Amino acid sequence: CDDSGALPVYHTDIQPGQEGADVPMPVQPGQDEHGGILLTKLAKNQRIKLHLTAIKGSGRVHAKWMPVQTACFRRDPIITVDPDRMQAAPLDHKLRIAAACPTKVFRVDEEQEEGGTFIVEKPQQCMFCDECTMAAEELGYRDLVAAREDQHKVHFTIESTGAMPAVMILKKAMEILSGKVNELREKLKEIQMEQGGEGAEGMREGMDLDHDIIPDELMLP
Repeated sequence: CDDSGALPVYHTDIQPGQEGADVPMPVQPGQDEHGGILLTKLAKNQRIKLHLTAIKGSGRVHAKWMPVQTACFRRDPIITVDPDRMQAAPLDHKLRIAAACPTKVFRVDEEQEEGGTFIVEKPQQCMFCDECTMAAEELGYRDLVAAREDQHKVHFTIESTGAMPAVMILKKAMEILSGKVNELREKLKEIQMEQGGEGAEGMREGMDLDHDIIPDELMLP
């Protein structure tokens, strides 16, 4: 450091020791205002020389190689309301059912029609607590309003530690899963060949061994 002030040293200042070798280096984020991960600061007339060794591993060996901080999924809610019976219910009953929801999924518009209009305003906030259903049953209404999970639509959320972009984590996970399923498929084919095709039909029920288990449209580019 030749300046009178402190000189920050970032991880982006690290250079590969093998000249000409194709060594993967950290990709600098475009909106990083600080220049990377701060390693140290040098005062005037100070210098630093480090020899660093990078080891590649997987999260199965140690958590420090786990690129995922949080991974969770939730299913889309399907909220059903009997429109005729709900409209015929008194205003105070509609208000009580709407108020029973802790996440404010429902709203009652008291100005649209006489007796108010029961509206499913924020279905994505539903957490399947069934408070609305129980409130309606306490008022004497069975099967008036209900919420259930959509088995065909899932919202999957990945939070990265920063080691890899979330999209790349998902892509690599799909590739690994596809590889494991294909390996299982080949093993099943070997068993069928050993048994001459007899007694193996039960193993392939619901599984087409001649096609990929994970369709191409689910694979990220």
